[in-house]
Amino acid sequence: MSIPSPTSRLFSTSNNSINCNKNRYAKYINCVRLLGGIDRTKNNYFRGVDDRGEAVCDLSEAIAILTGIRKCGFTPWIGTERDLNPGQWTGTKEQWLKHYDYTVAAVRSVLPGAEIGPGNVVATLKAHRQESWAPAIINHCASGTNHVSGQTGSPLDFFGSFCYTTVGRTDKNFEYIFRFLRNRLDSRPESSGIPIEIQEFGILSEGGKRIIGESVPVQLTLDQKSLASKDWTLTRANLIDGDHAEFIGKRDSDVKKTLSKYRDQRRPDAVALRRAMAVNRNEYELMSNLHSLDPLPKPTRDSSGQRHFDLTMDGHTVLLLRLE
Repeated sequence: MSIPSPTSRLFSTSNNSINCNKNRYAKYINCVRLLGGIDRTKNNYFRGVDDRGEAVCDLSEAIAILTGIRKCGFTPWIGTERDLNPGQWTGTKEQWLKHYDYTVAAVRSVLPGAEIGPGNVVATLKAHRQESWAPAIINHCASGTNHVSGQTGSPLDFFGSFCYTTVGRTDKNFEYIFRFLRNRLDSRPESSGIPIEIQEFGILSEGGKRIIGESVPVQLTLDQKSLASKDWTLTRANLIDGDHAEFIGKRDSDVKKTLSKYRDQRRPDAVALRRAMAVNRNEYELMSNLHSLDPLPKPTRDSSGQRHFDLTMDGHTVLLLRLE
């Protein structure tokens, strides 16, 4: 979900403080950890359930953090990859839809013009075992019963997903993901034509091995037919720096070392991951800094209408390009 912000500033966090600078490099700040899963291990603000069955949460810290982010001109982005269960969301699909309705209602109660949309929904590919929640979310927002108002539908202003690929093959995943989401959104008049954002993109592996190496020049081609048929403008480009590749390797190593302690748990992999992330959080954050591409890369356009971006990317690079 995103909240429009009129100002332009930079923010960084250190020891729970927020510092502003005049040159902002991102429109959104990912606040996924603010509203996590249904148990306390995934949500620092959950305090239990009262006698009426209502959740008790202490959101004072979250409000302080969000206030600082808003003062710096940023847009909080809440929620990501809820269908990668149990890694990001430990509840059911129906529980997440209810969570979405209540979150949207709360945001719109104080910011009626806020843009609303789910971030990084899995668009299922043949190689993935996860079931995409995209159709269920789209159907719920179009014709489902809103858990707050009891009326039909819930706001949906944009839809986000992600796309990762490998070296050495012609990749069709981007077009498949785009078509998968576009067809489902356009199948409902309530969501037809809303923007689709690819909120994560990266080159992960070569020959079955994860890439960690020096930066290399690459050409990114957006060849989805509907992209080529319109006059798009690149308005945003962000990149996670090269140390992110080392972070992935170190995190996996830390999880493997931690896993033996939690073999008797119901979801040992998820528990070990949460523990490793909690213990090494500061180090991981330093290894995953976000940078802007300034100036924005200028695409070239060939005779077929395809757009090409010349970029310098690491073996594992998370790139966000927004076209409007």
